[in-house]
Amino acid sequence: MQNRSVDGRKRVMIVSHEAKFALRLADWLAAEGYEVVIAREAKDVRSLLEEVKPNAVVLDLALPVVSGMEVLRVIRASRPEVPVVTMADAALHNLALLSIKAGACGFLLKPFERQQMSRSVAAEIRGPRSGESAA
Repeated sequence: MQNRSVDGRKRVMIVSHEAKFALRLADWLAAEGYEVVIAREAKDVRSLLEEVKPNAVVLDLALPVVSGMEVLRVIRASRPEVPVVTMADAALHNLALLSIKAGACGFLLKPFERQQMSRSVAAEIRGPRSGESAA
């Protein structure tokens, strides 16, 4: 069963402590037709995963307090079927690669363009995890 909002839109959860950045991403995704939920603190992720049941997660690896890698482990443990796209600054490129090994489906290096994020999220939502065969 696919998770959809009342109006049929797919849900994406953004996990980022940077308010302006998260809002910009949310605007971009909303313009693409997604319902977007923002988790600004790592402690909110687990409850939002169960409450919102997102179709995909966009996770900033540079979180304060709890590392983005730890949040990725929480997501993989509680909702392994949900694709996760991680984001990181170029300085954290190695961490982005480690996130793929830890279960992320893709990563974006900041700064990235709207189209890069849109394509990445769309590909993961319609990818093998949602019942379609990979190209």
